[in-house]
Amino acid sequence: MIRTSRWKYVHRYQEGPNELYDLCQDPDETSNLLAPAASHPMAEELRVQMQTWFENYADEALDGRKLKVYGRGQREDLRLSADDWFKSDYVYLSKGS
Repeated sequence: MIRTSRWKYVHRYQEGPNELYDLCQDPDETSNLLAPAASHPMAEELRVQMQTWFENYADEALDGRKLKVYGRGQREDLRLSADDWFKSDYVYLSKGS
């Protein structure tokens, strides 16, 4: 995700869906400007900025851009299998929280 004072762009690596919001016109992020089959020039500009940042600063061993996203982002160890990612959810939910 990258954001400016006006724009917020969410890039979900591998398969998407990606999101773009005009925060001045849509501060609650209710209208994705990249809805299916849509494109926007600002999305490409922000994607390039984000890609450049990752190329300069990302740790190859922890770079999640090449991995599928399972809904946990990078909150967990990226080397865990997809099945392991949700074990803590089961414990949390089973306690009645």
